[in-house]
Amino acid sequence: MSKPAQTTGHERDGDDPAPAGREVRLLRAKLAPPQARKGVATRGQLLDRLREGHGRKLTLVCAPAGYGKTTLLVQWYEADRQRTPFVWLSADEADSDVVRL
Repeated sequence: MSKPAQTTGHERDGDDPAPAGREVRLLRAKLAPPQARKGVATRGQLLDRLREGHGRKLTLVCAPAGYGKTTLLVQWYEADRQRTPFVWLSADEADSDVVRL
């Protein structure tokens, strides 16, 4: 029995053992915000702070794991997506590779 092929993230077109449909699903998952959870308290003051950055090129939210960054950003997206342009990228450890990113 042979081992599954290892990938490095640097494969050229046609060299990747993953089916194209799987890649598209993974890309969509990285670019779509998660669903808002029901019953979570709205963080009005933090949303106001985020809105202060309206018109800037980038807003970065940085905090340790478990501090509610994703929840806050989903709330902001849900509240303001009609009037504020949003781009969502869920990054993971492998995305620290400049070539892959």
